Amino acid sequence: MHAFIKRWQFTEHDQHTRVWWTWQMVTSEGGTEKALDGFRSYGEAVADAISKGFHPRHDDWVVESMRTVVHFERGSAAARLPKGNDGPGGERPTRVYEKPTLVPR
Repeated sequence: MHAFIKRWQFTEHDQHTRVWWTWQMVTSEGGTEKALDGFRSYGEAVADAISKGFHPRHDDWVVESMRTVVHFERGSAAARLPKGNDGPGGERPTRVYEKPTLVPR
């Protein structure tokens, strides 16, 4: 693992019947350098971030949907975790490793 300098975050939001995505690029100091809101799909959010300098294979990123969180750090496989304590008996969720697949549709 390495100390990240910047990380791209993609977040799904749900408010009653409206669902939308946002992205932001945060620094290891906790600041936000870039952020955009209001995308109708994850693909639209990623495509816009790419046009603003996001490189899915080289940058650290986090995708937080309503059900899962996926983390990717350079040099590692992506880790996908269910949100919350979804396991029977309240145990912590198991990590599922997969190749990063951030490709706009």
